[in-house]
Amino acid sequence: MVDKTKVVPELREKQVEQLKFYASHPKCLDLSDPGTGKTPPCCVYAYMNSEVWGKRTLWSMPKSLLKKNKPFTMTSVY
Repeated sequence: MVDKTKVVPELREKQVEQLKFYASHPKCLDLSDPGTGKTPPCCVYAYMNSEVWGKRTLWSMPKSLLKKNKPFTMTSVY
């Protein structure tokens, strides 16, 4: 069993607002600048889509980040 207290990040107030926006606008695309804190709410939203609603999500990233994120890129391929 997964310890969800270690999996779910603690979101800042702005990130909670972002998560609410994502949930109320399911086809949105967050094009904020790098380093603005969008990854934690995106991860929570992707988890909600997958585990709660049974939906899939699409992640895109610059090619320069592929090597850094390689361990995470093929974990949810159907």
